[in-house]
Amino acid sequence: MFFYSFAPWVLFLIFVYIAYKKDLLKSFSGAFYVTVTFMILPAGLFYAFGGERYYVPNEDSIKWFSIYMSILYVAMIAGLFVQYKVKQIFLERDFKLSEGFQNYTYIKWISVIVFSVCFIYVITFAEKIPLIQLVLGKTLQTSFSRPDVAGGIPFFYTFTIVANTVIPFFLILMLSKKNFFKVNNRTLLIVFTLMAVIFTSVALNKNTLFLIIIFFILYVIKSRKRFVYLFSAGFVFVVYYFATKVFFNAGENPYSAFTFVESILKRIFVTQGAGLTTRIEFEDRPLPDDTSIKRYIFERMYGKEGGSAPTIFFGDNIMTESLLVTAVLIIVVTLFFFALAGMTDGLYQKSRKVEFLAFGYVVFYGGHLLGISEVQSFGLRTLLPIALIAALYLTDKLVDKTQLFNKN
Repeated sequence: MFFYSFAPWVLFLIFVYIAYKKDLLKSFSGAFYVTVTFMILPAGLFYAFGGERYYVPNEDSIKWFSIYMSILYVAMIAGLFVQYKVKQIFLERDFKLSEGFQNYTYIKWISVIVFSVCFIYVITFAEKIPLIQLVLGKTLQTSFSRPDVAGGIPFFYTFTIVANTVIPFFLILMLSKKNFFKVNNRTLLIVFTLMAVIFTSVALNKNTLFLIIIFFILYVIKSRKRFVYLFSAGFVFVVYYFATKVFFNAGENPYSAFTFVESILKRIFVTQGAGLTTRIEFEDRPLPDDTSIKRYIFERMYGKEGGSAPTIFFGDNIMTESLLVTAVLIIVVTLFFFALAGMTDGLYQKSRKVEFLAFGYVVFYGGHLLGISEVQSFGLRTLLPIALIAALYLTDKLVDKTQLFNKN
């Protein structure tokens, strides 16, 4: 049992060594293997050494958990070589793509329109957004339903896609591009930054908000005080977590300090991996009618209804496909993602243009998504925004040629 549990950790060390040798540790793909290593892999050792949390799987499930994670790390090791080759192609050859945006007046107008639409959306449905109600001082009762789970707000899932990918994309351009706004530059930047924080916060996704903050600290903010910023980000994360866990469940007893800290550690190091082991445990059992895998696993893990428990991108396939099909999916998706990261790394390192840094954020976010949700979510929340950014790039070239906007 312990051999199986330690096998993926050995492969992880091999992965880190190769990534270091290939100078890929600073890649935009980093969120993927950080998410996998910290949010999924520890669960195997936790259960193997007798830990008990959520639904406790049997030994066979723990063994297969380690096997699936070993397959993933083998695919990630192969992905490093694919990423390196793709990156070198974009570094060594002359691509017109590396020119970046040509007409920033057009880009500014598009960004203002996107921010305005999101602002109007939040204002329109403010009465149904729990976080806004809390800020306004309204008391929330025993519990609340997340809008993306309960479907209480129209097009909320679409809004979260824009808020978590497109909005940060434009915000990076605003913060990094000199003179993005000609008039009242600092004031406008503060306004748009606050709007971006609100948009990403109302989705009540603590992981995403923390991820965005970390990306900005690592890649966007140029300062020697990064340690202070990282510490501040951690503090903000804890406060935000406290607010959503304690105040949003006002009818329950407040958390003790120990329970609160334990809850954070559990969420980071156990929950995602527990979802995967639970899927393995119940892979041969038929789903009840009209019940999704995510809701079914939530009920098994927590012993209650009314929630959703997504996990790493191949988690659902364990319950619907054979080992061979799942292994092929792991390899194909992993190699595709690392190739995408290689292209992004190459474009940014070749040009050092801020638009490719912003594009790198979308890939960075997509890597995190692959670690916590299914392939369909990755497609909608990452590949769709990438397609929109590509369309923006092409229309920017067209606008520049037709001179519909003055250049800036």
